[in-house]
Amino acid sequence: MRIKIDRLQNDHLMRKWMKGVMTFLVFIPQIVFAQQYAGFIEDVRNATTDSLMNVGGIEYYLLYENYETVHFLSLLSERREVATIGPAIPADTLYQNGDICGRLGVEEVRRPLASMKNDSSLVVNKFPALFTRCESVSPCNFKACDTNNFGFKIVVDFPSAEGAKWDFLRFWIINYVDTFTNMDMLYYDEMYLEKNLDKSMLPTEMIRKAHPEAFEIEDINDGQAIVDHFRDMYMRQVYYLKNQDFTFPLSYLRIFITPRYVSERYITFFISTNFYAYGAHDFPIERYVTFDMKRLEVVNNRGLFRDGSLAEVEQVLTEEMQLNGARLEGELPQAAIMGDQVVFSFQPYQVGSFADGISHYTIDKRRLKKWISHDRSW
Repeated sequence: MRIKIDRLQNDHLMRKWMKGVMTFLVFIPQIVFAQQYAGFIEDVRNATTDSLMNVGGIEYYLLYENYETVHFLSLLSERREVATIGPAIPADTLYQNGDICGRLGVEEVRRPLASMKNDSSLVVNKFPALFTRCESVSPCNFKACDTNNFGFKIVVDFPSAEGAKWDFLRFWIINYVDTFTNMDMLYYDEMYLEKNLDKSMLPTEMIRKAHPEAFEIEDINDGQAIVDHFRDMYMRQVYYLKNQDFTFPLSYLRIFITPRYVSERYITFFISTNFYAYGAHDFPIERYVTFDMKRLEVVNNRGLFRDGSLAEVEQVLTEEMQLNGARLEGELPQAAIMGDQVVFSFQPYQVGSFADGISHYTIDKRRLKKWISHDRSW
């Protein structure tokens, strides 16, 4: 990726392009708030809901896209207010004793309903001194969108602290989001590319020819500008594919990145992504990624555990999984540090069927202490 310290909003070509795109996009008023999350919904009472609550005479709905495993839910009230529950499946999101509860990986998060104001999120920024909550949304509003679920939503707690180690985190997040929002990666595999398509005709290549300035990040320290940049890049690809009568229907993409553990040496992010383009189901992924802020690298199993010890670590994880009637198949997933716990995450199909969903297993670090590298102790 090319980094240029220029502000894209001052670029004449960018403004010209944005003007054209905005002729398609509609800035929906708050009264049709549900459109952001489930398409064109005229009446919230007709929306698909997981549960219905009446609190203080006000009706509240848990709205979600019409797929059981979708992770992004919204709390809607008949006062035309919306709050994002965040990454959680309907069965794990409850209203209890005046609180909204949801699952976030291995954690349960809870907030008083009274604090869930319009445009607020259940999952708050846990470390506001180090990170800034940045959010960018672009709903579908062109005629070809017949899924009622298309849209782009990205929520990132972006590093705001200064220094080289924080630049390391910023670049990692930028590269991660860049890869995930690239439709060339989402829609085309290498076999298809090699046999059927000239790579120069891919959406990003066509856009790069017409608008090379669009690929330049204005400032790696400006988190909001960065998430807006990737929203705009994603929508460029959407309109390119739409105008090309692309075979695959377009639907939605969601990204949620937030730090959940911060120590003097380690920072662990929880990352939830989801993508859907028709088919039997969407593609949800939840993972924890730990960064070594001393070495400025992502922690992997071979660095976290001593040489030759992965078989023993795998045996401990296998025993833990057996307690839940599951078994380890394939390679040992990447471990992450969460306080005194080590987390192993399994995506759909890695353990059981897609319906079994995503699984997270935590093991107390004391059980793994003799296999943890001395240089990685915490």
